[in-house]
Amino acid sequence: MNRLLLVLLSAITILSACSNDLSNRGSMGDVIDIHGNVQHLDRMEQFIQHANQGEPASIRVVRYTIEGDPIYYDLSLKNGQIDFKYDTTEDKFGSGSITKSTCDNLTRKESATELAFVLTGCSGTNQEQEILYLAFDVRKQDRFGFIMNYGVNEKNEVDTEQRKLVKDLQNGETATLTDFELTTDELQTIYRKMVLMNYLGEKQLQATCNQKPHESYYLKVFINSGIREYRWSDCDQSEDGQAMNEILNEIKGIIMNREDYKSLPDVQGVYM
Repeated sequence: MNRLLLVLLSAITILSACSNDLSNRGSMGDVIDIHGNVQHLDRMEQFIQHANQGEPASIRVVRYTIEGDPIYYDLSLKNGQIDFKYDTTEDKFGSGSITKSTCDNLTRKESATELAFVLTGCSGTNQEQEILYLAFDVRKQDRFGFIMNYGVNEKNEVDTEQRKLVKDLQNGETATLTDFELTTDELQTIYRKMVLMNYLGEKQLQATCNQKPHESYYLKVFINSGIREYRWSDCDQSEDGQAMNEILNEIKGIIMNREDYKSLPDVQGVYM
């Protein structure tokens, strides 16, 4: 049993190290896609904004194969067209070539369960070229749930595992809902936000905060057979901290718009 546990722990450590190594191989300005976990997705949105405004811009997307080899997608916008270079020279199992074409547009295509960025109107044999793809269909997951604690002393809680919601009344008391359950559509919206914020990526978060009072946050995500945990505070102004805040605000917005939450007592006090 001990030997099996050591093997499993070693495998997890190796996979985590490989993920970190891959993410560090791209430059800070690159969009990095490690098997559907995407860093710096906002760069794609910024590139499209530049295109819509007719401004010159460039971007590199690095997508890693299952074997860990990078494939480069370089886009350069000028004179109303997009110069596209597709580089597989570092893919040991690919064609090992560089192809170039000129395209008319970079299109953002999103449905309730997936997001894709596609070049259209391209010269050559492929008139369309997928640059990036993310899937976030919660119905295809074997398990998805979470525990979210937030606020001063983290007294507010959303727990989909125990079907419980706790509201901090800020007067030393709390109000609790039992048999609390999010709808599939609500879970879908939350899962989408988590994927777009790259919740499975490595996060550098700040949990300490010297200001008083301050809010702190704890998120535990159950996804299929895995568990991820995060702690941060409202002092964390880093890119990772802001991404986690977007997840937090998505959850809070859904909760606060529900009729069962509105039936709870109003906040009675304030933290000083």
